[in-house]
Amino acid sequence: MPYTLSKAAIIKEDVAEALDYYDAISESLAFRFEKELNEAFDKLEQQPYSYFKINGKYRRIVLPSFPYMVVYRIEEQTVIIIAVFHQKSIRRN
Repeated sequence: MPYTLSKAAIIKEDVAEALDYYDAISESLAFRFEKELNEAFDKLEQQPYSYFKINGKYRRIVLPSFPYMVVYRIEEQTVIIIAVFHQKSIRRN
């Protein structure tokens, strides 16, 4: 049974920023990024528990060709996307 996907409003800005960046380089690159992101969302609807747990109730899926990850949590039958960000923005202490 597929899960329902819910996206936090804040990810729209993150995704738009990434798309603008890749589009400035190449329209086809922006298209590939958007395609991989949507494929990641599709995977999360099908098998959200298959991906790496990062902090308590949070998990992540990494895009295969881009340095971006999707952070999410699962509540009952809903996958809640809380962030889409460049992996370089992760702070390590």
